[in-house]
Parts: sequence; C-alpha cells; structure tokens
Amino acid sequence: MKIGPFIVDPQIIIPFGTIYGGKVNGQRLDKSSGIGDIVPFATIWFVNKPDPNHGTYLGFSPIVTFPTGNYKAGKSVNIGGNRMTYDMQVGLIQGLGKGLTLDVYGDVIWYGDNDKYGAARQTLSQNTTASLQLWGRAALSPKTSVSLGYAGYWGGKQKVDDLYNGNKTENQQIRVALQTMVSKSIQLEGIAGRMVHVEGGFREAARFQIRVLKIF
Repeated sequence: MKIGPFIVDPQIIIPFGTIYGGKVNGQRLDKSSGIGDIVPFATIWFVNKPDPNHGTYLGFSPIVTFPTGNYKAGKSVNIGGNRMTYDMQVGLIQGLGKGLTLDVYGDVIWYGDNDKYGAARQTLSQNTTASLQLWGRAALSPKTSVSLGYAGYWGGKQKVDDLYNGNKTENQQIRVALQTMVSKSIQLEGIAGRMVHVEGGFREAARFQIRVLKIF
C-alpha cells in the first residue's frame, strides 16, 4: 500500500516448528514444539526504483515480537521466548545486472526481560544485539533464484538476576538458499546454513529451514 510518498508492506510472521536433539556436555536437552512468538511488522520503502537489471530498494522495518509462543518455565529449550523484543532493521536491495542482486540487511535489537526463566523463575535480561546479513542472489529463471549468504551477530550478553550466565549472541554463519514461485501468490524457500564461529553460546552443526510465503 502507499502512505504519502512511501510504499509500505504490512506483514505478520507466525512461526511454528520443533526444536530437538540439543546436547550440553553429552546431556540431552528438552525439546519444544508448537507456535513461536508472533512478529507483526511493516517495511517502509524510502527508495523504490524498479529496474530489471539495476533496481534499487532501500527499506526501514520497525519489528516488534510478542511473547505468544509456547513457553514453560524450567525447560532447557523453548520455542517461545516469554519476552518482548524491539528490532530496528534497514535493508538494501541493489541490482547488479544480468540477474544478479545484492541484498544487505543490518539491524539493532533491544530485549525485554523474561521473568519466568528456569525452574526458580528468575529474571533473564539481555544486552542489545547488532547483526549484518549479506546475500548474493542469482536468478535461474523469472520464478526461481539461488542465493549465497553470510550473517554475523554481535552483543547480547545475558544475565540471570543481574549475574552473567556465560551466554552472548556472537556468531557468524554461511548460508545457501533456493526460492521459487509455485504459483502467482505462493513462494517456497529452502535455506541451509552452518555456523563458522561462535563465542559465548551454542554452536549449531547445521540449520535447515523451509518457508511458505502467501501473497495476498
């Protein structure tokens, strides 16, 4: 939709899935499944210059996450976070010609407190985090594209009742993605990724995601 001189695209993300197979020092962690935290947001496009080969798009997204996901105090793993988050994100999409596109995203996230952390229902707080994501995308056809990406995350030192618990959100990842339009309004996306550096947190051996996007 258009608001004044800007294009705006309201969206809502409702994640669902299962987290399982985690271990710490050989001890298996809990698993969690169900609906995650709902994320309504809208991108405001300050630059919107369509072009088949050299288009430029610059957008700003204020993103708020609500604690609607499945969460149980005392579980080692939860798909919900039991806290609000506030994410200010800027994204640039730049056409490089011949079906090649560069996507650059950066954001800063502020975190609310989780007041039901652990079996003792302590208060988990977290410092601000920053991230940078890069995607190089190549169009295989008008409906299908493949992407190679990098993501880096910094900050996010966590405290439980004001005592540092050893966890931060500092890691770097490499990713590959495949997107295709299966109809005029439905897009399928598959992403595979691997962490190449972790500091103060858990290392993922691999990550696989499937996303279904419905355009109304």
